Amino acid sequence: MLAGLEDYTTDERGDVGSWIRIVCVKGLASFAEILITDAAAMPHFAEYLPASRYHDAVAGILKQGVERLDNVRQQAGEQLLRLLVLPSPAVPQSEAWLIEGDHLMKELFLRRVLAVDLLTQAKRNLASNNVVIPVLQTFNVLLEGDAFEDLGDDPGGLKSTRISKGELHSIHEDLPPGFRE
Repeated sequence: MLAGLEDYTTDERGDVGSWIRIVCVKGLASFAEILITDAAAMPHFAEYLPASRYHDAVAGILKQGVERLDNVRQQAGEQLLRLLVLPSPAVPQSEAWLIEGDHLMKELFLRRVLAVDLLTQAKRNLASNNVVIPVLQTFNVLLEGDAFEDLGDDPGGLKSTRISKGELHSIHEDLPPGFRE
């Protein structure tokens, strides 16, 4: 799966490598999540998922997060969030599997800045389902994972996600005619 992150092939129908990279990003995150979650039940966990290979996978997923294709970046971000919220594996020397800079990434991705950025992006592109639907899906995933739980403790946190009546009116006016009812 790590090698699949380097697939940039194309054929006469277009970019095949992006689909392969997306599947590899999802697979790596799922593989890591399953193993880390069940680490206590594995006598030789480090042989199944060496810390160095785990960090290679995280680095590969991060690299996909800056690719030019929106769908690849979105999947990389979603899978990185899955890894960021995982607890450390229940094994000796579990700190070897900690993601370097995870506190900063959690703060940036899981706090007010992300909520504000997502709302801003949706507001700017209300007529585009290609933007609004992924934003709503992202909010759904984050809400299910209690990612915004700490916003209530953040001064201005919940206020940053509120939309004023004026903004709602503006959003309503920007909707295509069939969506205004």
